[in-house]
Amino acid sequence: EEFKWKLIEKICETHELDKVLDGCLIKSENWQALNTILPKFRGRVQTIYIDPPFNKEQDADYFYHVKYKDSTWITMLENRLWLAKELLKDTGSIFVRCDYNGNMYVRLLMNEIFGEGNFRNEII
Repeated sequence: EEFKWKLIEKICETHELDKVLDGCLIKSENWQALNTILPKFRGRVQTIYIDPPFNKEQDADYFYHVKYKDSTWITMLENRLWLAKELLKDTGSIFVRCDYNGNMYVRLLMNEIFGEGNFRNEII
């Protein structure tokens, strides 16, 4: 840990850290993370891929809550998709992984937020 901070300090003596780094890692809940990067990356992101937790009726075998009411799940997704739209370039692309439980909701949200004419294809 100490070495890491000494290295960062040394790099910052001669370079601006944002210019040296070619990526960004944020350990956070995705809503806060998206809001954190929005001022810097608004309109600059070429590709977004999201894999939201499926809204299933049984418990998941992974660390996501999956028993939301449909309306709650859709609202959470909608909030994040609006932020994603703000991040994307005009020529950017977004890919959303979903299963049959939420596919129809995701498609309607995507049409509302990104415009029905921007849909290109469903990949199965």
